[in-house]
Amino acid sequence: MSGRYPFLQWYPSDYISDFKTARLSLEEHGAYHLLLWHMWNDTDEQCVFPLDHTALGGIWRLSPKDAERIVGSLMTPRMRLLKVVKRRTGPLLFSQRLHDEREQALRKSEQQSTKGKRSGVVRRANAVNRGSTAVEPDGNRYPRAVEPVRSQKSEPDTDTEDPAKTAVSSAARGEIGIVGPEFERLTGQVVPEQAFVAMCADHPTDRLLEAVRRATQGGNSRPGYIAAIARDLAAKGWRPAAALTTDPNQYEGWGE
Repeated sequence: MSGRYPFLQWYPSDYISDFKTARLSLEEHGAYHLLLWHMWNDTDEQCVFPLDHTALGGIWRLSPKDAERIVGSLMTPRMRLLKVVKRRTGPLLFSQRLHDEREQALRKSEQQSTKGKRSGVVRRANAVNRGSTAVEPDGNRYPRAVEPVRSQKSEPDTDTEDPAKTAVSSAARGEIGIVGPEFERLTGQVVPEQAFVAMCADHPTDRLLEAVRRATQGGNSRPGYIAAIARDLAAKGWRPAAALTTDPNQYEGWGE
């Protein structure tokens, strides 16, 4: 195992109810806790510590003789909280509890890593399945938004879903390939792509274009401000004075 985990799960009820710890004196409780924390924090395995009474006395602020006495209590036959393992570098005190905690932490870490990798594969597969097409032949980098493919289970319930909401949602698949270049032309800024993809999914393209124009005229080109204008236009039933075009430069002056 590689890497150390900074966190350690600790359940007071389990500790208090354990008959092995219930027999410890106040001094032994404190020494046992300090030893576990040093095992977890100071060693690569996070569950061992050298069986060295001088070193133990150093972390406990006790003499080697008193450290030996406390170790003896923690190692009482049939009540022991620790055991000794032999290594080439010398004997070590070993905590089974900390060993199990580290194994559990490692399993959780591996599970999260596996989930992350699977999620990445799914996202890439979905992106490939959705695909994209170029809007303009001049190398414009903004793709047209594509209606996502829904599974049979995710189809809306036509008996319960608001028809007006469904209609607006369908009509609101705006095209970032139109809105993006117009935003950059009017503001001289690089379009905040994620924000505009989200807004194109919520507002008809013509209203969003008008919102961009009005926002930049007011000196405020924040995506949230533009979205608010688009919502206001939708509430007022605004319509452009010309047909929607794939050429954003043709849009200037609409709705005036």
